[in-house]
Amino acid sequence: MKESIDIVIHNFGEELFLALMPKILPVQLLAYDGDRVGGLVQIQMGVPPIEGIWVSKIISRSQRTDGLQFVDVGVELPFPLVNWRHQHVIKKDSGGRTVIIDDITYSTGSKFWDAITYPILYMMFAMRKPLYRKYFNAISLRGN
Repeated sequence: MKESIDIVIHNFGEELFLALMPKILPVQLLAYDGDRVGGLVQIQMGVPPIEGIWVSKIISRSQRTDGLQFVDVGVELPFPLVNWRHQHVIKKDSGGRTVIIDDITYSTGSKFWDAITYPILYMMFAMRKPLYRKYFNAISLRGN
């Protein structure tokens, strides 16, 4: 992205989280504590009777002059997920541009469900790239 790393880090919060939520199913943000260690994010997904709560907890965070990274893990996950780890990395590339990396590790406990879940999660996170650009372009236009 063309926005500075400082602008991206400063605006990497609840408003961005809401902008990144998938539009293909109903999702409601119940709690958002930010990216501090111990912070929780809680969302309700789906519609009755097919719905679930997702709670993730920030377990690590480090910020240096070259970027920020933090990790959330699933504390309570909707079916079929049983494990979730998401490392968020914001850094400068060799050309000085800001890069956001979403590094996901997950398991359903079943090869069958892993195979079903993989393309869904892949598409959800692939769709984040243009959403990041759109969001931070709007931030730049607002002058934040």
